Amino acid sequence: MLRALLLDLDGTLVDTPQAIVDVAQGTLAALGVPPADPQAIKDTIGLPLPLALGQLLGTGPVGAADAVEIYRVLWRTHVTPRIPELLYPGVREGLAELKRADLRFAVVTGKAQDGADSTVAAAGLNDVIEVVLGLHQRGKPEAGPRHRAPGPGKARRPQGGRGDRRGFHARSGDGTQGGHPVDRRHVR
Repeated sequence: MLRALLLDLDGTLVDTPQAIVDVAQGTLAALGVPPADPQAIKDTIGLPLPLALGQLLGTGPVGAADAVEIYRVLWRTHVTPRIPELLYPGVREGLAELKRADLRFAVVTGKAQDGADSTVAAAGLNDVIEVVLGLHQRGKPEAGPRHRAPGPGKARRPQGGRGDRRGFHARSGDGTQGGHPVDRRHVR
């Protein structure tokens, strides 16, 4: 019996891919670097920010420290206030309905812990998301201080890998997810 569901944020609960492109382009401009191909930026979604920006800059994560700080300031200034309107339609209602059926939720993301916490809060999902697991500054996952993970054996990670960016909002009851077949072996 499924008791908990682990969810990502960007492109799953919140429609942030275009915001990520815009903020990345703003970061590059602030550094005096020519704009990147938008698809190259989208291809980095899901990577920790230092890796993504290091890849775009060609410096690796260590050489992206200034870019990371610029990106975070731009994100907090221009995107965080818009998170409520970027929440995919039906997410809040769907999560609330599943919570009434005793399903528990955690967010597991490549975002830094503080960014993950602020996104969940800005989306107004603190009442349904019990655990927010983001990256510590050193790149290690770390649960936020207000969250406790479900006990061992209580949660399963949906399969699909980093390349699977179809959103939670797109799951349907006809054996597809966003029009793509779902491997039912990984769904309990």
